[in-house]
Amino acid sequence: MPGWARGKRVLLTALVLALAGLPAVGGRGATVVAASPRGSSGWGTQNSLVQHTLKAVACPTARACYAAGDDGTIVGTTDGGKGWRAQRIPLSGSYGSLGGIACPTAGRCYAVGQSTTAGVVVATTNGGASWTSQAYSGHDSLAAVACPGSGTCYAVGDNGTIVTTTDGGASWTARPSDQTNNLTGVACPTVATCYAVGTAGTLLTTTDGGHSWRDRSNPTVTRVALKAVACPSATTCYAVGESGTILTTTNGGASWTTCHSSAIYTLSGVACVSAAACYAVGDFGKLVATTDGGRSWRDQTAGTNSGLRGVACPAAGTCDAVGEDGTIVATTDAGGRGWQSQDSGTTQVLDGVACPTTRACYAVGAGGAIVYTRDGGRTWDGQASGMDATLNSISCPALRICYATGNGGTILTTTDEGDTWKRQAYHKDADDNVTTVTREDLNGVACPSARVCYAAGSRGAIVATTDGGRTWRTQLSSASDDFYDLACPNTRTCYAVGANGTVASTTNGGRTWRSRAATDGKELHGVSCVDAAACVAAGFYGTLVRLAADGRHWSPLKNPYSDSYAELRGVSCPTAAVCYAVGVTADSGIALASLDGGRTWSNQTSGVSVRLYHVACPSASACYAVGARGTIVARS
Repeated sequence: MPGWARGKRVLLTALVLALAGLPAVGGRGATVVAASPRGSSGWGTQNSLVQHTLKAVACPTARACYAAGDDGTIVGTTDGGKGWRAQRIPLSGSYGSLGGIACPTAGRCYAVGQSTTAGVVVATTNGGASWTSQAYSGHDSLAAVACPGSGTCYAVGDNGTIVTTTDGGASWTARPSDQTNNLTGVACPTVATCYAVGTAGTLLTTTDGGHSWRDRSNPTVTRVALKAVACPSATTCYAVGESGTILTTTNGGASWTTCHSSAIYTLSGVACVSAAACYAVGDFGKLVATTDGGRSWRDQTAGTNSGLRGVACPAAGTCDAVGEDGTIVATTDAGGRGWQSQDSGTTQVLDGVACPTTRACYAVGAGGAIVYTRDGGRTWDGQASGMDATLNSISCPALRICYATGNGGTILTTTDEGDTWKRQAYHKDADDNVTTVTREDLNGVACPSARVCYAAGSRGAIVATTDGGRTWRTQLSSASDDFYDLACPNTRTCYAVGANGTVASTTNGGRTWRSRAATDGKELHGVSCVDAAACVAAGFYGTLVRLAADGRHWSPLKNPYSDSYAELRGVSCPTAAVCYAVGVTADSGIALASLDGGRTWSNQTSGVSVRLYHVACPSASACYAVGARGTIVARS
């Protein structure tokens, strides 16, 4: 099942709940399918225990989540969703609905809603073992709550109601909003900065802890009811609402821009794992996601037609969405379709891959193999390289222009989309004497433009061209270690990585290279750079490192394979936030993903049991990885 999934319902009886010491919250439970355990890409059946509509969800950690909804319903999990338990709420039968929930810590949560006569706030400080009513005396219903600190929360509701607490809920203070419209969503990226949304396109901001609120509504942008808002930073927010509306701001709410997606019905929830990666949910199981800061939104399959009301993403790639009839759907694969095998048409080891567009890719490997797809991998066709030497790497600065490098100093190029490949930096005279720019194996090539390319290889070899390959010249790298990969974010800046954790870099077009160790001796086999200041390298023993802000040092990145025997062979970062790494462990291909610039990584199912050697991601949602026995796996 692609991405998100949901299973069939099963019957529960009131007796089961009674034996568990829990209030009877419905005659049936909703079975859900979610990743089990967290951190894997598999899906397992789960049960939410309720059939009431769940309107909001909060996940303070990847294993702890709480969902709230109609009739005072709250369910929670502490094992990543393998088991959900209904939680005892004081006077739950008297609540018309709980519409919002926020958990500043794994043990402390606040839920807000309405009773038949007034708004209500309940809280737990022990992970849901018990919930108590809070000192809120307002009459207006509360729809949403956000808690940027363990004791600081903001709640919003009908008739422009805004209330805050700074003492963990011991007291709640009304704040003037100068609004009569109902407020339905609130997000607080800091304890002082919050955003609230509501009916008639209402958009409000505060930067002084809620003491004053500024109306940012703009009828020319939208007049529809906005349902929810999420803010991955103090200046960047996404708001969603009726008619599939998605708005974003990157300047603290001063202006809002409409985003376009396939959604046409109400979107009721939104969550972001970074400024670039967000998920929105809504009616009829609608799920849309962006990984490029809202420029594009793609559909994801929820596996349910039930309306989804809220979504929470505690970690990169890990999200839970809740909705009607007790529905809970979850993903640990960023909602994507995972990695799917493709038929390369060859059994040769494929060592390198490059994708000038999301649908056009070239892969190279042993025996001079070159295969190419023009249709996103549905079909791969062989191309004649004219070589028997192993080709280790390929770079394509344009759709029709590619450079491939390999053993023995091999350099090939095409300018006609692979119809013909020509050897460069090679000359054979009448006596069969061969002259090449180098006889070292060239393991990595990077071409920041159609005319400028760099190649790196064994024993610190680096060669470069600035005239489209007519001439290649050696450059002094000041390193003797083998280089295995190379990334050049611009024509003057390159990073070559290799044995013993060596990284050689240039910022002046290769006139000088400076070498340093980025690891404690662990080999680095892959590197990817979004720009000159944003690079990630991958290597043996599960090593992932990121270029530090000073542009010289490298910082280790914790991941599921850190300090293991896993070999990470390739890495590709299509954006500053999104990166994928591939490799092998125990004879199984492995894939990792990060949606927050490498700070956190989630394990993904590659679907293959062979080594994966390289990966290329032409966009944040499209990747191709290659490996042994002609293996190609792709995700989109």
